Amino acid sequence: MQLCLQNRANSGDLLYQTLVRWITILYSALAKSALATYSLSWIRRFAHRLGMGAPGKRSMDTQANKEMLQTLAALIHRRNELEKEISAVIQRPVTLNYLGEYIATRIFPIRVIKNAAHPAIDGYFYEGPLASCSVNIKWYAMREGTLDITPGFLPDYYLILAGPLPSATAQLGLRSRPWLIASAHLFDACALVDDLEERGVRVGPASSVRRELWDAAEIYPRPNNPLYLLNNEQRNLLELFR
Repeated sequence: MQLCLQNRANSGDLLYQTLVRWITILYSALAKSALATYSLSWIRRFAHRLGMGAPGKRSMDTQANKEMLQTLAALIHRRNELEKEISAVIQRPVTLNYLGEYIATRIFPIRVIKNAAHPAIDGYFYEGPLASCSVNIKWYAMREGTLDITPGFLPDYYLILAGPLPSATAQLGLRSRPWLIASAHLFDACALVDDLEERGVRVGPASSVRRELWDAAEIYPRPNNPLYLLNNEQRNLLELFR
């Protein structure tokens, strides 16, 4: 044990030299004590975690960490450049909310109107069966069955762009939350809140909406909601983000 620790000390790493000295002292002091078996076992595990039990292991780990960080840094730089390009297109910071608003207002007949008195309203439908109705637009990277609701400032409708279901994401082996639009849903806000209150569900951030309501509100890809039927052009545009 002492020889292995001494080999690590010869590496010239000041931190490891200090740790080696203290662990060597502890090893010698405990070797003759009644707690020797337990203490020495603990010290061996501690030394192994520090990479002291295998000469050269820490240097290999250091190189691997450096390569990993170099790769990560390069990916982050690429992401930053992409965000600059996306921000130049939408003229807003790159968040799902702003992106969803930008996409929705170019596919649906919605005019964005920010009103400080009604912070939950993103705009109004300006034509079609929902003309003059207010709407709140949200894009969720994953459809987890929850919806952020502001009961004191309800719009007429919630237009939800949703990513894949968690089960679909797991089947694809995805650990991230890719920006996809797997489905679109149009909820009547008042009817939605009434359903939640009848079931005793808390109305607010991350309100749990039952699966049947999500299915009934779906306008893409399945035209389940008769309140709003997409035309072929709208469906093709949504398909770009699937």
